[in-house]
Parts: sequence; structure tokens; C-alpha cells
Amino acid sequence: MSRQMIRAGLVAVVCGIWVVCFQGVAEAESATLGAALSSQQPVASPSAEPPRVIGWISSVSSSDGVISGWAADTQNPQKTLTISFYADAPKAQGGTLMGTAVAGAASFPAMYMRGIPGSHGFIFPIPAAFKNNQTRKFYALASVGQSSVSQALSGSVNSFNLRSIAPTTTVTDSSSCLSPQSACASLAFDYGVPNFQSATAWGDGHDYFKDWGCTSSVGLNRIVRLNIIPYGNLNGTKYHDINFQKDSLLVNLVDQMFGSPIVYFTSSRYNTYSSVYSLKKAAYRANGNWQIFDMLDYPSNSGGFSSLDGRYPSFIMNDYSQPGWGPTSPNPGSRNYVPGVANTSVNPENNSFPLIGTGLYGLTTIANLMQGPGVRDGGVGGRTCLQMNPKLFDYNSSGVPQSMTAYLFQQATTGEPLPCLLPDGSALPSVGYYVYHYQGAAGWQLDKNFGPVESDPNPDQAMKLESGANNHTFIAGNWSGEITTINLDNPPPRTKAVILSCHASVRGSTAKFGEATGNASQIWFLAIPPGAPLTYGNGVFTGDIYYAYSTSAGVDHSLR
Repeated sequence: MSRQMIRAGLVAVVCGIWVVCFQGVAEAESATLGAALSSQQPVASPSAEPPRVIGWISSVSSSDGVISGWAADTQNPQKTLTISFYADAPKAQGGTLMGTAVAGAASFPAMYMRGIPGSHGFIFPIPAAFKNNQTRKFYALASVGQSSVSQALSGSVNSFNLRSIAPTTTVTDSSSCLSPQSACASLAFDYGVPNFQSATAWGDGHDYFKDWGCTSSVGLNRIVRLNIIPYGNLNGTKYHDINFQKDSLLVNLVDQMFGSPIVYFTSSRYNTYSSVYSLKKAAYRANGNWQIFDMLDYPSNSGGFSSLDGRYPSFIMNDYSQPGWGPTSPNPGSRNYVPGVANTSVNPENNSFPLIGTGLYGLTTIANLMQGPGVRDGGVGGRTCLQMNPKLFDYNSSGVPQSMTAYLFQQATTGEPLPCLLPDGSALPSVGYYVYHYQGAAGWQLDKNFGPVESDPNPDQAMKLESGANNHTFIAGNWSGEITTINLDNPPPRTKAVILSCHASVRGSTAKFGEATGNASQIWFLAIPPGAPLTYGNGVFTGDIYYAYSTSAGVDHSLR
């Protein structure tokens, strides 16, 4: 995912359909847990003594109704707390117990922002019986021991009203849904039946190469829009709502389904799902339709997953709940081709395992380092060196990657990307892609002597290794309507080769390209047509998935 597509507040999404209120306990062996959703800090007890138990509700989803957050006992941080959830009133006033959750998952805010060791995160799915379109209230009680004295918190009570929606699936089982042969059901209320029609056929039959005024140095001469959940059609048909976004494409030409290359992509459901970002895949069937399948979701975190890279079973991704956004892998190190991966997951779904690198220039050390006072104060994104869009390369004969690139930056309070600070007190020379190498027991280590990958003052933010090859050539799309390649084997300053360029202007704007994947003979990429708005008006990227190829070379057999 490129920075142009990062929506403000990514890691602190709060739904607008309903809100949750909380009431805690604060006496002897119990203490208060509360969080007014409009605040960015845990709500303190009104008593003179600081609360023994502190916590925060990170997100509340508006569709499947998952409450997530963290709670910790400051006097005994290794202790795991139990959170009880009540409906309509506090426990002492006859509230109905909906259920409990154990606060035992890894939590960035507790560990890195509050300095509390241990695992203190929790998720709680609201039972279906409480989703009845009635205005109700929720209360959360974090308990230490047996005391049950309750204490209301100012501003901690809010109303909600859950409306009925079409069915949706949450896919968290990485072992069954990541495989190229898996067909995990994809039922989402923001695209597809019963709410939206499904686009049929391979593409829309239109040649955008001419319309967009394109030229190519490698013989590409046709561009089509693929019917992979397109937004709309010329007749006004809409295939998804304005909350749905496609992002972070990946085609490696190795993973195939129905004899077709798998198009991996990130889908987003702003304001309408448990996580902003989840992972999907698309493959073209011989019957003439694209089949869309869920791969991985993260209901306990509002940010979710994005930027999948690699080839099965060697995948990595960004996890927006983690310092530096990871990177993490959906499989533990014990059953993973990616080396240097932890065996302990950082989320309750057990599908996010961080890549590890120790020492002064190790990935873990760099990703966990709190940046200086010029960064956004709060949230994962504003406090650490972000490792955006990680990409694996240097695969050995066994298919094990030995190197990785990532776009490194820290986010200033002004929104400007700044070079990351390093643990040795220095700073990287610029924002851009840098290279990590796997170094055995030390894990993933930053190669300070190599980076940055390119010397351009506006470096590409979402490179992909060329599909079907194991070289050092990367491909990227940019906001200027260009597809470029860059070879890391060339000495610096490395220059990019433009292989596709589209510059026709409509209503004062040209085509805008997002991420690209493929190689010089066939390219899958995200694009916004000339004259089209960049977003739907709510910050959601309007791009659809396009495919560029040469008619003289023919189209891949699955894409005719």
C-alpha cells in the first residue's frame, strides 16, 4: 500500500454506526477500565489514587461487532485479567452479562506506549442476541480478584444501534486459506450478492491504451480493466459501495488456481467491517468469471493486514497493529519458508508472526525504536520507523528468500515523511526503500551500505519483484501515470526505466497509477482513469485493477 492510499487515522479507526461504553471497578482487588472513544488516552479513575488497572478500547467494529482493546494490572503486569461485558446497565444495576474475554494477547499500546510488559490485548465478539436494531449500552468490567465494587466513569457511557446487514465472513485460519488451492468463502455485504451485482467476464472489453494516450518502450499496446470487483460500469451498474477499496496487488506467476495466475490484493472496508484491510485473491475460471476468495482477516484490530508479498508458503505482510507495521508473516517460523520468523503470534487470531532481527541494526530493534519529538504523538504509525510494503527477493534453490526491501519512513506531525532514526543515534539519509539481509541467528539485518535503493527525491513507494524471475529487477507504478523498473544490481545512483507511460488529459488530469506487479511482457496495476476523482469523497481510493499486455505476444491463456 502506498502512502497516497493511507487514510488518516488508519490504526485508530472507530466505527460510526455504533459505539461502546465501559464501566470498570476500582477498589482493593478490582480497578477501573474505561475509555471514552473520543479520547486518545485511557480514562483515569476520579479517585486520588492512580488506578491499579488501566486499559483502552482500541476498536469496535460496525458489522460483526467485535470489541478489541487491552487491560493490565499495573501492580502485577504478568497477570492476565478477565474482562466482563454487560449490556444496558452496569453489573451492579442489573446489566445483562454478554460474556467475557481474557486479556492475554500481544498489545502494542501496553508494551511500547505504556511500558507495561506482558501480553494484555483482548477481543470480544458481541453475541447475535444483542444485535437487534435497538439503542443499547455496553459496559466493560476488568477484574483482579473477587471484588465487584463498580464505579461509573465520566463520559464513559455511550449509545449504539446495530442495524441488520447481509452476511459476512471473517477468515483468520492462515493454514487453510492461504494455499493456492484454497477456496475460502467470500461473503461480504459491501460487494457481491445480495447487495451488489457480480461483474462477469474477464474484462470490460475496452482498450484504455488508446484512450489514456499511452506509449510503451517494451511493446505493450493494450490495457483492459479486469472485472475483479470493479466499482462500476458504463451503464451505471455498481459492483461495490464507496467504502470498498482495492490495493496492494501481487502476481508472482508461481501461485496458480484454475490454471490462472492468482491476483492477490488487499481489500478495505472503511467504516463497515472489523478491520480496514484484509487479504483476498482472485483467479479466472474457464467458465468466464473471476472467482474472489478471502485469505486472511484481523477482526481484533481496526487496521488489519495489507501489502502481501512473496509466494506460497513464503508470505510476508504489513500488520498495522505492530511497531513499524511489522513486517509479519501469517505462518510461524516452525512451518515457514521465510527465515527469521517468530513462533509466537502477536494477535489473538494466531495468524501474524513478526520477522525478527536482533542487534543494533536488526529489524526488531529498528522497528521498536521510538522516534523523536517531531512525529505524530499516538498510535503505531506515528511512533516508530515504518517498514511499509516489504518485498522478498534472493530466493535460493529451495525457495527460501534471503533478502527483503521495505520503504522506511517516520511520519511527522505535519504529515510529512521523514528519514528514520536508527538505534546508533544516526538517521537514514532519506526516505525510501532499503535492504535487509537474513543473517542466521541475528535474523534480519539492515544493510546500511546499500540503501537507499534509488536516488530520486520522489522514490517509488510500492515496488514489486518482477514476476517469474529471481533477479534484482523491481517494477512499480506511480502517480504520474507511469510503470517503471529499476535494477538493484546497477551501482548508485540507480535510474528507473519507464516501460509504460500514459499522459492523455481529461478535465485537467491524467491517469494515476497505484501499485504494479508482473513483468515487462504483462503488467497488472491499479489505476484511476484521466478525469476521474482520486477518492469517493470519504478518503477511499477509487482505483480499479487493469492489465497491460502486447497483442502480438498474445494474452495469457487464462485471460483471453
